[in-house]
Amino acid sequence: MTVTMTMNKKIIIGIMVLVLIIVAAYTFEYTYKSAGTKSGSIIEITNNNQAAAFMGSDVLKKLPGGTKDKSEEGPTLTSVLVAAGISDFSKVEITGVQEDAYYVANKAEISNDIIFYYTDHNTVNLAKKDNHQVLVEDVSTINIQS
Repeated sequence: MTVTMTMNKKIIIGIMVLVLIIVAAYTFEYTYKSAGTKSGSIIEITNNNQAAAFMGSDVLKKLPGGTKDKSEEGPTLTSVLVAAGISDFSKVEITGVQEDAYYVANKAEISNDIIFYYTDHNTVNLAKKDNHQVLVEDVSTINIQS
């Protein structure tokens, strides 16, 4: 016995397969982002609590000053904000994986002396360049307030 499919059945099956692929892709992306921001391997950059960008430590290594050869020579906070397309803001709040680790600064307080440097577990710390004082360990979120 041979089963023949009508053209309508083939179209419906094709559409169902496409929908399943799209749902799986969105689920995978959401799971990866959630796991990354919780571990600090992906930094969520928000503008007034709205998602503006997501950056991994591999992206930070490609920014100006983001050399991977020396951990103390990471990109500046300013270059990360510019790469995220943010230039007009009044305040920045940076939090780490640990909720009690945070740094708040007004735009006037931000200079090229505040850098991100890489850890051995694929995250970045926010620190002062001159004395390597860690301001936030394992950065997970940068929130910009306009």
